[in-house]
Amino acid sequence: MTPRLVPAAEQLLRQLEGRKFKATPGEPDGLNRIRSVTFDAATSRWLLPILDAIGDPRIASLRHGSKSRLTVTWVPDYRADFRTYYPLDEVDEVLND
Repeated sequence: MTPRLVPAAEQLLRQLEGRKFKATPGEPDGLNRIRSVTFDAATSRWLLPILDAIGDPRIASLRHGSKSRLTVTWVPDYRADFRTYYPLDEVDEVLND
């Protein structure tokens, strides 16, 4: 069985399509699900404050680690299976206007 991103992570990456970004998936867990994604430094600069402000319950942690890269980790329960829309543009507009 091939490891797969959790649906909540797929949703975030789908919403970022059309923007310039690099994302690296983390290691699969015991259920062969990938629950973390690390973004490049440029993407991390603008994405971290937006995701922090959203406070989505599907996200377990936002870690701004080495080389200023953001690692988003999703929860290890059923909430990570929801493909609910992330209000990225709306929160960005509030934070940066």
